[in-house]
Amino acid sequence: MQITISYNKGKYDNFKTKALEKEFRHAQELSDMLWFDESFRIYEDLAQKNYMPAVYEAALAYYYGEGVECDDESALRLFEKGAANGHLPSAKMAGDCYLRGYGTKVDERRAYLYYLKAAKEEYLPAMEETARCCVNGRGTKQNPGRALSWVKKMIALGDKNAYILLAKHYEQGLGVKPDNEKAFECYMKCSDDPQAQYEIAQCYEYGLGAKQDTKCAVNWYNKAILGGYEPALVNLGDIFEAGIEVEQNLEKAVNYYERAARAGISAGQRKYADYLYKGIVVKQDRELAHRLYTYAACKGNSIAKERLKALYNEDADDLK
Repeated sequence: MQITISYNKGKYDNFKTKALEKEFRHAQELSDMLWFDESFRIYEDLAQKNYMPAVYEAALAYYYGEGVECDDESALRLFEKGAANGHLPSAKMAGDCYLRGYGTKVDERRAYLYYLKAAKEEYLPAMEETARCCVNGRGTKQNPGRALSWVKKMIALGDKNAYILLAKHYEQGLGVKPDNEKAFECYMKCSDDPQAQYEIAQCYEYGLGAKQDTKCAVNWYNKAILGGYEPALVNLGDIFEAGIEVEQNLEKAVNYYERAARAGISAGQRKYADYLYKGIVVKQDRELAHRLYTYAACKGNSIAKERLKALYNEDADDLK
């Protein structure tokens, strides 16, 4: 007597997928609790089973060094695996790796093609990078008009923050006639975004597309800071340092510069170092000032580089 065993493949595959999803959610919970070693082991196991969300998370772990030693080559390999299987965030990150030379040599053309692949599927982060490539001519022919069309598609898909990109096109005349008033209108359309709040403050501070109003600028800079946009700290420091249309207050200025320095903003590090070195408002601390100049210089701050050069020459003179 022959016994035939059959099963419903669709039902089996559905059960298997649910089991993988359950493991994946558990790994996410572990990651949220900062148990990166444990979460990575699960992501890696699921990645070997070709569960694409886990392939992406394992790649990110290698990329940021969370739960495993940082390994850009392994990260890129997994991002490309995900991209080959239609995982859009993986395609975008593969583009990032090729654009910046992480885990491979810089290949702007390949980066653009990865961005474009995901952009065509309306993945917003990739659409933004595709637009940037078109503006700057990275991996493709420079074409501000094409970039503008991508930005408008993002807006049509409901991405309010794309108005910031559209504003930049109007400010710089990229594919359109320069128009600061239209740029200001774009920023106002996404005024709940901290970066847009910062840009609105800039418009009021310098009278670009809006009537110049320093007090209004201060208000918008404060909104941006509350939203976590820390570069605005330097702008507020500058306003109170100069005392233009507001009462000069060096204590406030230095406080803003210090907060910016602690946030890793190079301009804040350089300006706070100036006060520390001279001992104005704050207790003199030339050792800390030197460290801050060095941090800022490493980030490309040209004035900090000049300060370090001057300090070196001053030390050399002392040795004579």
